[in-house]
Amino acid sequence: MALDFSFFRFERSFVVFLVFWVFYAYGPAAVTRPVADASGVLASFQDTTPIAGVERPFFFGLATAAELLLAEHDVEHVRLSTMRAMLEQGLRERIPDVIIHGAGAPRAPHITNLSIPGTSSESMLMALDLRGIACSAGSACQSGSMSASHVLTAMGVAPDIANAAVRLSLGSLSTDACVQRTLDVLTTLAEKSRVGKATSASCAFEPVTF
Repeated sequence: MALDFSFFRFERSFVVFLVFWVFYAYGPAAVTRPVADASGVLASFQDTTPIAGVERPFFFGLATAAELLLAEHDVEHVRLSTMRAMLEQGLRERIPDVIIHGAGAPRAPHITNLSIPGTSSESMLMALDLRGIACSAGSACQSGSMSASHVLTAMGVAPDIANAAVRLSLGSLSTDACVQRTLDVLTTLAEKSRVGKATSASCAFEPVTF
């Protein structure tokens, strides 16, 4: 999945079988690419044994996507890293207790995973979706998932924080304006969520002792 942001030297690894999905690099969605030889030779079972709905022109799209990836990698890496830094810094300024998972560690430049204490992933995902902002609470393979990330759980993140996690991704169509709007919407939703919980708590009946 990190094909478009990570260089992988197959011949220097211990991997004997690797599959990458080209649509993550904006290639044809119908094509996967198995790499099945430790010598670095590429082979695709779909190339020699086509499956229904996959035409050979799709593989030309694969090649074009790979060429553009190599040509634009350095510039795009910097652009996405800059936008993510803008997003995370803006959130820290507006929501001081926001938690950026993995901050300070080597990360793919286009992804941020964050938790806003006092909110829930489920409500935030639905509210963001209604405002045209796509995100997830789980891994990339669980797009739209509203369950807590098993990765954060395995990392020892507290359940209430893991259940508040939201994963946002930037891409080739993302702009500074997208980041600014996401900041505005996230801040507003966080404030409303926290106020709503505080109001609910204050309306709870107090036990009465006679």
